[in-house]
Amino acid sequence: MNFAALLLVLRSVEAVADCLHRLPRHSPASGSLGVDDGFKTGGFSAPSLATSIEGPELARRERDVVAIQSATTNTQITEPLRILVHYEPSLAAATDSESVTLRRLVEDSVLYWQSVLSVRHQSSAPPVAFWLPRPCKSNKVRVVRSPVNGAFLHYCADGCSSSAFCGHTSVPAAHLDLCRELTPAQDGGRLQHSGSRGAGVRWPYNYALYVSAYDTVRCGGPDSQTLGYSAHCQLDGLTDRPLAGYINLCRRRSDRGRSTSSSRFLVDPAEAQYTARHELLHALGVTATLFAFMRQDNGVPRTPRNPATNMPALGLIEDDGVTLYQWGNDTVIQTKEPWRSARGVYNLTRHYVVTPRLVSLVRAHFNCPKMPGLPLENQGKLGSALTHWEKRLLESELMTAAYTGSSVVSEFTLAFLEDTGWYSANYSTAQPIAWGRNLGCKFVYNSCYDWMVSHHQSAWPYCNLAPKHTGPRGDAMLRTGCSDDRRSKRYCNLDELSNELPLEYQYFGGDVKHSAGWSISGSSESFTRYGGTSRFADYCPYPQAYTTLSKSTDRNSDCFRIGNQPVESANPGMELFGSKSVCLIQPEPFQLQFCGRRHAAATYGSGCYPVRCPQQPAARRLSPWLVVENSPVQLVAAKWIFLYLGTTACTMAV
Repeated sequence: MNFAALLLVLRSVEAVADCLHRLPRHSPASGSLGVDDGFKTGGFSAPSLATSIEGPELARRERDVVAIQSATTNTQITEPLRILVHYEPSLAAATDSESVTLRRLVEDSVLYWQSVLSVRHQSSAPPVAFWLPRPCKSNKVRVVRSPVNGAFLHYCADGCSSSAFCGHTSVPAAHLDLCRELTPAQDGGRLQHSGSRGAGVRWPYNYALYVSAYDTVRCGGPDSQTLGYSAHCQLDGLTDRPLAGYINLCRRRSDRGRSTSSSRFLVDPAEAQYTARHELLHALGVTATLFAFMRQDNGVPRTPRNPATNMPALGLIEDDGVTLYQWGNDTVIQTKEPWRSARGVYNLTRHYVVTPRLVSLVRAHFNCPKMPGLPLENQGKLGSALTHWEKRLLESELMTAAYTGSSVVSEFTLAFLEDTGWYSANYSTAQPIAWGRNLGCKFVYNSCYDWMVSHHQSAWPYCNLAPKHTGPRGDAMLRTGCSDDRRSKRYCNLDELSNELPLEYQYFGGDVKHSAGWSISGSSESFTRYGGTSRFADYCPYPQAYTTLSKSTDRNSDCFRIGNQPVESANPGMELFGSKSVCLIQPEPFQLQFCGRRHAAATYGSGCYPVRCPQQPAARRLSPWLVVENSPVQLVAAKWIFLYLGTTACTMAV
C-alpha cells in the first residue's frame, strides 16, 4: 500500500540561520561576523583579543574618518528601517523566472520589515553614512578607542585585504572604508590609514543587505529541506545593532512527485515568502550570536563588557565546534526540567529569553504566571537550537525552526526585537497566534505524553489518531481535520518514522495507547518509531497544515485562498475555496459514482466550503465573523457523467 500516492506532504522546511563559527567583532563604528563555508574566501576575519587603548593623539587622525558622523548624546531617536539591497551580480542580471521570483521575494520581505520596524539611535540625529571595514589579512589586530565618538576601532597588524565579502557577495568598493593598519614593527607599529574610502551606505539607508542565490555546501544534498540561510556581517560600534547582513537562497531543484523538477521557490509561494522574511530577520539580529550584545532601552548593554575591548566580559561558549559570547542572565537563562515519556522521566535542558516585554506577553498568552520567559528551540545544533522559538509551544510562528505549512509574525517576535534595544516595532502588524493560548502551565511544562494521558477525552491541541489507514476495500486512505479557527484543513502529523526515537521522545504504548484511544497498528516494538514528524516540536503529534502536490504548483490547506481551488477532476468533495470559505467536517468519505460504480475519495474528513449566516435560533457561532447551521448538509451534484455524493457538517460547540 503506497500512501505516497495520495500526493499529500507535511512540510517541515528547516530554517538555517547563522554561520556561527566566527565571533562578532567591532570595527570603525561596526563589527563583523566572518563567513567561510568553503565557497569563497576573503570575508571578514575574526580578530584576536589583544588590545591597546590610545587616546588624544588619535583625535586628529580619526576626526575625518569616523564611520558615524553624528554627535553621541544621551538622546535617543528612532527612524524607519531602510534597507539598501545589493544583489550578487549574476543574480541581479538574470532574467529567468526563478531569479526574477527570488528578487521579488527579497523586495517583498524588505518592504514588509520596513513597515514593521524602526531603528533606534543613541544620538541626536541619524548618521549620514556608514562603511563596511576592510578585513585584515590576519587575526592580529590592535583595538583602539576613538576619542571622537567612543567607537572601538580595529587596526590590522599585517595590512588589509583588497576585497571583502558579506556572505557570498563581494562588497562594492563604494561601501568599503579605508584601511586601518599598523606600520611594521621596525617602524614602531604606529597607527596609519591607507587606501581610499568609498561613498558609503548613505542616509536614508540604515542597513545594507547582500543577496546571493547559490547551491552551497550549507544548502545540503538533493533531499535537503534547506531553502536559505543568513547572518549579519557588521555591527554598529556604538549600539551593536547589525548594520549589514546577507541572505543566500538555495536554488536546489525538487521533483516532489512530479515528472520534471522545478524550483521550490516557484511551486509554493507561501513557503517562499516565509523563507525570505524569516532569513531577513536573522540577518537583522534574531540570532544567538547576538544575545550577549543586546541592549536595554536606555542603551546600556545587558551583558557586562570588557572596558578595554567593549566585548562581552562573561567568557565564551563552546558547543559542537561553535564559539559565541556568553550572555547575561537578564537576557537568557538555562534550566533543567523533568520530561516524561512512555519510557520514564528525563531531565532536559531548556533555555528561556527573559527580557521584560517577552515575559509579560508569554505569561498572558499561556495563562502561566510562573513562566520565566519564552522558550528557545532545544533540538538540533546551534543555528537551529537557541536561535528560534520552541516549536512545540509556538507552532506556526515565523521564527520557529521549520516551516510546516503556515506561519504568522506574532507579538512575541516583535517584543523580542524591541528588547534587543535596537528597534521599535509596529504592533498593529502583529498576527494572532491561537496555539497554546490559555492552556496553562501544564501545557508549557508537561510533555505531550503527560498531556495526552491526563486528557482522556481529547488530546487537543495534540492528536492521537493516525491519519493514514486502510479503507474497507484495502485502499490507502488519509483522514484530515480542521484547524481551531476553521480557516484551514489539517491532519495529524503522527507517523511511523524511519528510525527509533530517543527514549525521552517515545510517547506511545502503555497509558497513551490504552487510555487515549491510540489508533495505530503494529507490534509493540513499532511504537518506538511512532511520533510527530517535526523534531522541533519534540516529536509531539499535532494537527499540521499540509501541501497537495500537482504537476506545476503546490496548494496548501488554507480554505480562504482561492488559489488553492483544485481542478474539477481532483475535487471529489466538491470543495470551493475563497474568502468566505471555512473548514467543515466530512463524517464519511465523499463518493464518486460513474457508470453505476462508486469510488470513495482517498482523502476525507474535512473540506473547504463557503457558508452563509442564517438567522435561525439553532445556528452555532463558528468564529467571530461566521455562523453556520449545526446540522449535516447533503451535497449532491452532477458533473458531466459523474455524480458526487457526500455529507458535511459543523460539529463545533459554541
